[in-house]
Amino acid sequence: MLDETKGSKASRTRERILDEAQKLILRNGFSGTAIDTIIENAHITKGGFFYHFDSKLDLAHALMDRYRKNDASLFSELMERARKLIDDPLQQMFVFINLFSELFAENMEDHPGCLSASFAYEDYQFNDEIRELNRENLANWREIFVGQLERICKRYPMAIETDIESVADMLVTNIQGGLVLAIVHNDMEIPMKQLEQYKNYLRLVFQE
Repeated sequence: MLDETKGSKASRTRERILDEAQKLILRNGFSGTAIDTIIENAHITKGGFFYHFDSKLDLAHALMDRYRKNDASLFSELMERARKLIDDPLQQMFVFINLFSELFAENMEDHPGCLSASFAYEDYQFNDEIRELNRENLANWREIFVGQLERICKRYPMAIETDIESVADMLVTNIQGGLVLAIVHNDMEIPMKQLEQYKNYLRLVFQE
């Protein structure tokens, strides 16, 4: 029991370090976030930090790996919820976008950015393993969206002939770009409005 308690405490500490590091990196960038600042915000010692992570780069690897897994779980869960609510695949996509939009709006203040975008902007700071994790994360977004768009194609003819992967990437771009505009203009409504525009585009493509 004692070993389990120690393990649980260590796991909680590690998660706290990751949580605080992610918040700081989203605000200040990776290069602008010092290990000492992470240590201060996580209320741990320097020895405590290096017990869990060999270096700042090791921390970055753990952050992106966790982010990738969380994104995969979240997107799959929201899509599954949408499919359970309605049979029509196009309407399922709309429900998915609505669910994501609601979650996005709720978490904007606590998570003012995307770690994938932040790491992409500072790509030169990272090694190939971290870059690959980031690529896998956005590739998973694409895979989920492509899968649903293929379902839509089986039921709806395309009014505008286009590449499905490009339509999937448009949603990825919409989410990421909407976030950038929201921050620049200090208008948290922009991402939601852009998601509504994407739904309108799907209606045009598939002639709902």
